[in-house]
Amino acid sequence: MAAPEKNRYAERDIALDIENSIVENKLAVGSRLDTTAQLARRYLVSEKTVHRAISRLVERKLLYRVRGSGTYVRNNISFSDRLNVAVFVCRPFGDMLADFFSTAFEAEDILIEGLKAQGHRAQLVMTNDIDYEMRRLELERYDVIVASAGFAQTSGRLLRSINSKVILIRDDVVTPGPWHQLVYDYTPGFRKALEYLKQQNCRDVFVAGVRGRLVSERRRDAVYSAAEQCGFPAERLHYYAGDPGAMNIYALAGQDCAKHYLNCHSRNTGILSLSDFITVGMHDEFSRNNIDMRELKLISYDKLQRFFPENPLLNQWSSIVHPARIMGEQTLRMIEEICRRDEPIYRVFIVPATELELDG
Repeated sequence: MAAPEKNRYAERDIALDIENSIVENKLAVGSRLDTTAQLARRYLVSEKTVHRAISRLVERKLLYRVRGSGTYVRNNISFSDRLNVAVFVCRPFGDMLADFFSTAFEAEDILIEGLKAQGHRAQLVMTNDIDYEMRRLELERYDVIVASAGFAQTSGRLLRSINSKVILIRDDVVTPGPWHQLVYDYTPGFRKALEYLKQQNCRDVFVAGVRGRLVSERRRDAVYSAAEQCGFPAERLHYYAGDPGAMNIYALAGQDCAKHYLNCHSRNTGILSLSDFITVGMHDEFSRNNIDMRELKLISYDKLQRFFPENPLLNQWSSIVHPARIMGEQTLRMIEEICRRDEPIYRVFIVPATELELDG
């Protein structure tokens, strides 16, 4: 999308230029606009002017906003019937820090907002007893069921028996079955992290994980795969799975990881944490030992700082950005695709983690 050839632009000019980009398919359905600040710099106007221009297009239903995520291009081609979609999420117990609980469902939030913006009916079901809720809600009345891939183990028989279209999301391996799936690929992000640490003269890298957690083991495997791709010696990777305690709290695992790092490694050893939840615990232990994390070469997976920009704690390390937002956007596109093309083919979309932010 290119700005008109003027020096300053009125809000109607900006709105028209964005509209033309949508009409000419330069901005695809579901794509996210640049931020208000970026558009203001492009058009040489204030952010308030850009906001008013975008509001015009929102009112005309060309765009829709998702709080905390951005502004997206709306699908203006209507389905003959509006879809009825159920989105199931499992309420976690001790494996999330309470303050960060809401961040766990970024993909689902974006999906729900996008479906509603396009006129579909969308219900978010959050429960600790997925199988009970699925039976209670009579799944056949939904056109599409969206659920975390782990539900294939707990409710697989039920999901296989219904006629609704099923999409499994938010896992990192393909689960065979009569459903569509979106799968995270961590390897590209870890490869960028290892390449950066290698440039920083880190001959060894300490990899901090969580004992007994499958996602930690899979991310560990992705680190070793990334190391092989970029030529980082596997024997120079030092994986340690911290103890999360009886309540499965990642921060406790992080504290354990930090203790092990301090006891067994020099400060020249780079650190690759497999989750910001681990890194928060590492920060606590390092602080108790009067160590400033900004003096360490540490890269953490997740980038929770994007949810809490005012929290100084989360601004002390570089990050691989977890692509949950993209997962939500791609799930919306998959729903549109499988409902338009009623084919006996089950699709798998790969959602790679590719963004590495080094400014902490």
